[in-house]
Amino acid sequence: FSKVDSMGHEHGPDAPETAAAVAEVDALIGQLMSAVLAANASNEGEKTNLVVVSDHGMAETRGESALALNQWAPEIPGFRRMNGYTRVAYYPESEAASTDLSGWEKRLTANSQGRYKVIGREALRLPKYTGPVREVDVSRLPWLVLETSPPAFFTGKSIAPDKVEGSHGYHVGEVEDMNATLVGIGPAFKTGFTIEEASQLDVYPVAAKILGLQPLNGLPSDGGELKALLSD
Repeated sequence: FSKVDSMGHEHGPDAPETAAAVAEVDALIGQLMSAVLAANASNEGEKTNLVVVSDHGMAETRGESALALNQWAPEIPGFRRMNGYTRVAYYPESEAASTDLSGWEKRLTANSQGRYKVIGREALRLPKYTGPVREVDVSRLPWLVLETSPPAFFTGKSIAPDKVEGSHGYHVGEVEDMNATLVGIGPAFKTGFTIEEASQLDVYPVAAKILGLQPLNGLPSDGGELKALLSD
């Protein structure tokens, strides 16, 4: 059900178009849930579980807060600049990549005027950014990241100041609007039970347990907080 995402991006999370998309998808999921509950009530054999999960939240962005890419996130010699809208990452392009990262960190920090954070190479290897993984392939990590917060975003295009849209990709630990949703019904789950939060990394091992599958080895989660949702 991708309509909520597309309307949220196009109009912003609080727009009437997004609210209408939420209502439409809610009705569709309601039909699915009713069918599952009805089937479970009439089926004496194997029961069905339904899990509804989103992959991210959505925050409002405003054109007046746009950060022009070349002004706020200039090119660095020897690095490939990748704009992720909510953050800009710099990856070494060759062995000739500049090693004067501390100098660039200072220049970019001074250039930011408080509109974004500069995250250096060592900080990017901390669990705050890598997540709870056992082994990090550092060759895949950027050397420098510029990270902003809503309603700001990086862009290489001209944006009208009054343009309101939506985006995700901000730091989930710092922007509450990035939080996702998970609801489960069926015999695998407790009834009327709520937990405050869990990691998305918990979803796969819990789903595998419900399906009776052997999870892959070396996972960063055994189900974590989500296990509390499961019935005995």
